Amino acid sequence: MNRKRMERFIAAMLTAFFMLCGYSLPAEETKPERLEFRKVPGSRSSTAIARKGVYLYTCGWSGMSVYDISKALEPRQIWTNPGIRGGRQMRIAGNLLYLTARENGLWILDLSEPSKPKVLTRFDTTELATGLAVAGKYAFITERIYGTEILDCSNPKNPRHAGFIRGGEIQSAAVRGNLLFGGSWGGGSVIVWDISDAARPKLLSTFRLNGFGDGVAVSGNLLYAATGMHAKSGPEATRPHNGHGLEIINFADPRSPKRLGHIRFPARKVKYFDSWSVTVDGTRAYVTDTNNGVFVVNAANPEKPELIAAGCPEYRGENECAGSLIPGDGCIYLGGMRGGLYVAPFQSARTIPEQEEIPVAIKETPPAEIPGFQRIDIGGQVRRVFLDGNTLYAACSTQGIRVFRVEKDGLELLRTHPVACSYDVAVLCGLLYSAEGRDGLAVYRIQPDGSLSEMGRERKTCMHLRLVGNPRYLIASSQGMEFYIKDISDPEKIRTVLSCRPGGLFYTDTTGDRDVNGILPVNCHGGGVVWIDLRGEQPAILHHSKKFLSNQSSAPCVMSGKVLFPTSSGYAFFNPEHPEKGMENRAKVPGIRQPSGTGTADGTVAAFTDRAAGRIDVIDFSDPDHPRLLKNRSVASIPGSPGRPVFWKHRLIIPAGFYGILFENRQN
Repeated sequence: MNRKRMERFIAAMLTAFFMLCGYSLPAEETKPERLEFRKVPGSRSSTAIARKGVYLYTCGWSGMSVYDISKALEPRQIWTNPGIRGGRQMRIAGNLLYLTARENGLWILDLSEPSKPKVLTRFDTTELATGLAVAGKYAFITERIYGTEILDCSNPKNPRHAGFIRGGEIQSAAVRGNLLFGGSWGGGSVIVWDISDAARPKLLSTFRLNGFGDGVAVSGNLLYAATGMHAKSGPEATRPHNGHGLEIINFADPRSPKRLGHIRFPARKVKYFDSWSVTVDGTRAYVTDTNNGVFVVNAANPEKPELIAAGCPEYRGENECAGSLIPGDGCIYLGGMRGGLYVAPFQSARTIPEQEEIPVAIKETPPAEIPGFQRIDIGGQVRRVFLDGNTLYAACSTQGIRVFRVEKDGLELLRTHPVACSYDVAVLCGLLYSAEGRDGLAVYRIQPDGSLSEMGRERKTCMHLRLVGNPRYLIASSQGMEFYIKDISDPEKIRTVLSCRPGGLFYTDTTGDRDVNGILPVNCHGGGVVWIDLRGEQPAILHHSKKFLSNQSSAPCVMSGKVLFPTSSGYAFFNPEHPEKGMENRAKVPGIRQPSGTGTADGTVAAFTDRAAGRIDVIDFSDPDHPRLLKNRSVASIPGSPGRPVFWKHRLIIPAGFYGILFENRQN
C-alpha cells in the first residue's frame, strides 16, 4: 500500500473510532501503531493458520503448507500438500491438527513429526465445514445454516458423528466446559448452548450484536465477538457496511450475558470474503476483518477497549482479505485469502501459551425414533436416494453407494459399491451417475450381476446432479455460485455445454425434481429463478427472474404439469411454458409459517424436506387454493438432515444424513 493510501486508511480509521467513542482526535502519540505486512515469498492462498512450536501451518485454496519460523520475521516454507485444500479454520490440540475445509469436510492430521504432517482422515461433514472448536476428544464443526456438528474424535482415524445442534447461521464457535458459543452470521448474534447431552443440546441464550456475527473467543468469563458487514442498529442510512467491530461480553451467567464494551472499526464494503475472527491473548484481542485488515485491541478495561495497532496488506493493488492470524514473538502472522502468508513486526506481540483446558463431559443418548417411519441406520451418512422401480440407490458419503430392494416391510440391502465418497446418485438406461466431490462426476455401467464398471469420469468437483428427460444432458453443481449443464452422451468425454452464474448460491440441490417437457427451473436464492430450456440442440436460458423467491435451501417440484415453489409467503404455482408471466396462484398452508425445503410430488401430494431445520412437510394440494398440511405424515424436526424425498407406492423414502434412511410405515 502506498503512503498516501495508508495515511487515508489510518485517518478514516481514527476518525470513525474516536467519533464513536465521543471525543475528538487525540494527540499524535496516542495514534495506533501502523502494522506493515510483508508477503512471505512463495506463499499462496492461506485462509486458515495455526502454530505449534517453531512450525506454522497454513491452508487455503492452493493447498496446505508448513513454515519454519525459527527466525520469527523470516518464515521458511518446508512442506506443502496441494491435495489438502479449501482450508477455512484450523486448530491444534496436542499432536492433532484439525482443519475445516468447506465442501472438503474436516481433515485431521498427525503432528507427531511436526515438520511433516500425516493425514489421518478426511471426514465428510454433514454440510460445508466452516468454523471449528476442539475440546478433549470432541470437535465442534459449524456448518452455516445447517447447524453445528459434534464429532467424537477419540479415534482420530475414524471420527464418529455424536450429535447436531440447530439454530442460527453459525460461522465460528468456541467452547468452554459444557458451554458452546456460536457466532451467528446473518442473525447478528452469539448463541449459547449447554452441550451436556450431545443429542439434546439446550439453548441457554441468544445475545444480539450490532453487526453480522462470526468469530468468537473465550477468556475466563469474557467472550469476544468479532462483527462485520452491516450494522444492526442506528439510523438506516448509516447501517450499510458499518457493522465492523469487536464486542466484549460477560457470560458469568450464560442465560443472561451482559455487554461490557465495544469498539467500532471503519465502515467498509466486503468484496471477497465475509469473515471476521478474533484471537485473544490475556487482555489483548487480535481481530481480522476481511478487507479492513487487522486490528489489535487492548481490553485491559473491557468496558473501554482501546485500539493500539492496525494495518492491512495489499494484494494486486487492493486490500487483501484477512483470514486468520497468529501472534508470534515480536510479530503477527496473517493468513491472506488470496495472496498467501504475511508477517508484520509488532514488538509487543508474543507467542500465546497453551491454555489449560476445561474438561468437557458430554452424554451421548440414542437419537429419538420418528413415529410413522422405519429408520435404516447404515452406520454413516446418507446424502441422496434415487428410486428406479423397486430398486433404491443411495449415495452414502464415504460408505459408498448402497443398493436396496424396496418391499412393503422395508428395505433389503442388496449390494455396496465402495467409492471414496458419493454425494449424489442417479440411474438411467443401465448407467449409474455418481457425484463424487473432488473426484468428479463418474459414470458406471451396471453389469448383469449388479456390479459396476466405470465408463468415464469428469475430474471437476461435482456435489449435486440431476438427470432430465433429454438423456443427453445432466445438471451439476459443485457447491459454489455456478451450476452447469453437461453433455453426457459420451461418458468418456463429458462436456460442459452451458455454465450459469446467476448470482445465487448452490450449496445444496435447488433444481426442480424433474423437467416439464424439457423446461427445468433452478432456484438461485439471491439470484432469483433460472428456467432452462433443454429442448434444442444447445441448452439455453428460457427466462431469468431475478426476484427473490425461495430461500437458499429450497427447491421446486412438478405437480400436474405446473411447477410448485415454496416461497416466503406461501406455495406458488408457475406455468413452465410462460415463466415470465410469474406465479399463477399462491396459497398459504395453515400450520406452516415459513414454507421451505426441497420438494417431490406424488399426484396431488407434495413432500418438502428442509435440511437446515430438519423439517418434513407433507401437503395435500387436491384443492390448490386451500392446501392442507398432512400432520400425521409431517415432522417438525428430526435428529438428522433430511434430503429430497422420493415416493414408492405413495410411501415416503427420505435420506436423513447420519440419521440414516426413513421409510414411511403408512400402508395404502
